Amino acid sequence: MRIRSKVLLLLIFGTIIPLTIGFYFAGQILRSGLAADVEKQVLRDARQVAGRVEDRARWLVESTTMVVNALPFENFAVEDLPRTLLIPWRQLSFTTMVALLDAEGRAVVEPFVPDAEDALAAQRDVVTGAEVQRFAGSVPMEAALEASVAVGPVYLSDTGSPRVVVASAVKPPHGVGEERWVLAIGVSLQSICDVARNEGKDGRKGALLDSDGRSICGSTDGTLKTDSNYRLIAGLKDDSVGSVRLGQSDFFTVRSTVPLTDWRYFLRVNRDAVFGQIYRLQWILIAWMLVCFAAAVVGAVLLSRGITRPLETLTEAAARVAGGDYSRPIDVNTRDEVGRLSTSFNRMMEEIRAWNAELNERVNEKTRELAKAQEQIIATQKMAALGELGAGVAHEINNPLTGVIGNAQLLLADMEYDAANREIALEIVRNSRRVAEVVDALLRFSQHQWGESMKPVVLEKIVVNSVDMYLERLKEKEIEVFWKARENVQVLGIERDLQIVCSSLLDNALRAVKPGGRIGFDVRRVDGGAVVLGVEDNGCGMSDEVRLRAVDPFFTTAPTDSGSRGVGLTTVARIVEEHEGRLDISSKEGAGTSVKIFFPGKVDVSKA
Repeated sequence: MRIRSKVLLLLIFGTIIPLTIGFYFAGQILRSGLAADVEKQVLRDARQVAGRVEDRARWLVESTTMVVNALPFENFAVEDLPRTLLIPWRQLSFTTMVALLDAEGRAVVEPFVPDAEDALAAQRDVVTGAEVQRFAGSVPMEAALEASVAVGPVYLSDTGSPRVVVASAVKPPHGVGEERWVLAIGVSLQSICDVARNEGKDGRKGALLDSDGRSICGSTDGTLKTDSNYRLIAGLKDDSVGSVRLGQSDFFTVRSTVPLTDWRYFLRVNRDAVFGQIYRLQWILIAWMLVCFAAAVVGAVLLSRGITRPLETLTEAAARVAGGDYSRPIDVNTRDEVGRLSTSFNRMMEEIRAWNAELNERVNEKTRELAKAQEQIIATQKMAALGELGAGVAHEINNPLTGVIGNAQLLLADMEYDAANREIALEIVRNSRRVAEVVDALLRFSQHQWGESMKPVVLEKIVVNSVDMYLERLKEKEIEVFWKARENVQVLGIERDLQIVCSSLLDNALRAVKPGGRIGFDVRRVDGGAVVLGVEDNGCGMSDEVRLRAVDPFFTTAPTDSGSRGVGLTTVARIVEEHEGRLDISSKEGAGTSVKIFFPGKVDVSKA
């Protein structure tokens, strides 16, 4: 048999057919693995969205209940009740209408329906008479009277927006013969629908279903409105991924329960969108195989027995390169086409080796950049969460703190000749004002208001003030305070924010050291012009795991009754960041902790 025929048969039976079979089974395995991964992802996404829907629904009900509980109806006069219904509507942006009903479901006063000319009403859906009737039919009277708070079934506004009625039992004004009334508030579910609408490039669409399996809202494009599709979806098991054909397409589907409600979250992902790349890859491979086969046939016809051996040499060299061996170049013994091909192959092998080294370096560099970016994103999310909490805490503390300061000042006015108690009252005022400053800084922390009034600050003064604040605790534990370095240096910043930084570091050191321990301070200028503020102690220290999480919000290793809430170092890190500084924490378990903050050394008066 001629060489060209042998090469052709070898290509057919040794390469083309095995590759075809291999590509087929590889495609099946790839499809199966991808389907399993997609099913896991779809189920995970459905559960996550269902959880977010539950959180949003809980927030809507709790916000409504909190406003209702704040209204003392028993203290209102009957003639004031119509104006009282305006309060929930103005305080809750998701409120559509408010009604006050007696135990028989009759309106005590005219239900509050916002005027379309109202400035706030212009930002919400217009409420029509037909919607008022649907509202009245959705009030859970009996459940509210029995359980104090109840949520009615979902109904739709004239614009198609889903809504529910949150009903709460309230005490009527004194002198009214009835025991309890019901305050019914219409609540828009638009914010929940925004969460449920989970559209994506892979053809995914999410929808929120009621207890009957009907669509409340979401991305349905009419799919869930047909009876046949409704029956298919109603037959799905909760939290179980299935495959359903809706219309002309096949979908991965999952229906996940929404805790604390009788709703279901339905998510679908288009199978064709998921497997589209595999289909395209299969066709590309088939086309490539055909091209290779045609080229092989032409090569078999043109080849002669004189080039068989050189080709075998090239094949062996190619196999070594495919295995990663670039150390053995091809020996070039001829100057014909095969010789030039061997020379080019050797040159290509060298280029591939150099390119692989460069590619590996680029991949490693990008991997490091990606890891750093992920860390920054996580840190930003944690700081945003702490900021929201800080805003709430600050507002809750300010009101009673104002009362404390006012009462202490009144006491001062009455203690003009009582020196002993007057000093105590003065101490109350001073410490209350310090707390007020901390609360103000916490509020500005939550609202990203750092750097609004920066000016040159003497760090030595900050340290001295902090030591004075904790002087009693230092004496009580017999702690020795010393200076490693004490230079008169300034940084550009906000004095009370830097006071919070130093006080937080001193407080942490006090918690860590045992009685008789040592705490040192370091204020000086270092090489490069930067200014360092350091606090070190010989306390219990931290392990590497604890040190890496030290600035995480709410992370603390202190006992629950110690007063520590795990936000001190988080606040320090945020303040240092806003002052364009750098926080460096070094610690060893059992050997103490050293915290250094590096600030830009040059005071920029233009920012002051």
